[in-house]
Amino acid sequence: MNGKFLTILTILFVLLATIASSTPLEKRGDIHVTSPGPGPWKRGSVQVVSWWCNPCSPKDNVVVRIIQYGSGTLPRVVFTGIGKNAHAGSLPFKIGSDWDVKKKYFALVTLARSVRVSGRGVDFTIY
Repeated sequence: MNGKFLTILTILFVLLATIASSTPLEKRGDIHVTSPGPGPWKRGSVQVVSWWCNPCSPKDNVVVRIIQYGSGTLPRVVFTGIGKNAHAGSLPFKIGSDWDVKKKYFALVTLARSVRVSGRGVDFTIY
């Protein structure tokens, strides 16, 4: 009976160690950008960039940029704003009526005091 118990306990320990070691750890200093989603979003509509960052201080600000990119052109910043609370926050932005519907966009959030701490949202499209 003790042999079976020890075997089961060993198997459980190995499984737990395997699961724990295969779980990705958060890279220190990453800002996680959770919105906007992939869209497509209507020109003229107001969307929201949301973020969170565990090691960031709520007293710090972030710089939020919407970047436009696509084949044949260089990436271009189409929106810039300052967000409060680097630990967790959101900032609305309006999709310009002059934004190119053939291009892709993404949100880039950086810590105002250090561009090395940043995060990129998913690509989104507009119509």
